[in-house]
Amino acid sequence: LATHYPNFHILRENPYKYENEYFYINISGIREYISNALLCEQSLISDKIHINDFITMIFLTGNDFLPHLPTIEILEGGVDVLFETYRNVSKKYGSLTNNIEKINLNFLRSFLGTLSINEYPFLNEKRIKPINYPDILLDKHTKMNKENGKYSLDFSSYKKEYYSTKMNIKTDEEIKYACLKYIEGLHWILTYYTKGVTNWRWFYPYHYAPFISDIVNYMEELDIPYIVEKTEKSKNYPYLPFLQLLCVLPKKSSNLLPQPLNNI
Repeated sequence: LATHYPNFHILRENPYKYENEYFYINISGIREYISNALLCEQSLISDKIHINDFITMIFLTGNDFLPHLPTIEILEGGVDVLFETYRNVSKKYGSLTNNIEKINLNFLRSFLGTLSINEYPFLNEKRIKPINYPDILLDKHTKMNKENGKYSLDFSSYKKEYYSTKMNIKTDEEIKYACLKYIEGLHWILTYYTKGVTNWRWFYPYHYAPFISDIVNYMEELDIPYIVEKTEKSKNYPYLPFLQLLCVLPKKSSNLLPQPLNNI
């Protein structure tokens, strides 16, 4: 999608093999579907920007570079929530990205602010639903109200232990730093897909993401121009191939490396 080439087709294996051996995807058809889903047909903004908006929104559900936001999960209908929120916010702020592949911060702040309203209801609903991967921490901070049979979440204590146990964060300043790194990540990934790698040394230093409400609260304090500058300035060359493999291969795959790297 990010190439914006008009004739792009994907043929890939079907790992489930229920019916067909392969999946065939016509990217042009996907582009049209997404544009219509985002109400692009009623917009004066080019399709390219709306597609970049979609790509950027999907970062929030997690990828190779950033974990998903705590209350935005694909399996829990997260994409539908993103689309609905996008349609509402775009009426006032236009688009999430612009012609030079930068993020519109007013749109992002309003977009995340709207999503943050659903944090508490989402977690309460998640506690009620039978799911394959129970959230032990959520269960711990939720109590059943004996009078009406409904669950009540202590959101403050849940967040505190979430940050402490999952991200090793204890202070507000550390939460602010995590929010900064997450916003950096959104910008870095967007430029990665649209322009190429602008900073070979950038990485997100946590296994989990901060809460949306905290990102919104700290966005006013973050030096966004500095973030953009920082994520685009670095030693602009990648690690050598064998060193890169040494960084990412699991121990059981050490035989794929030449000596003496396979013994490190």
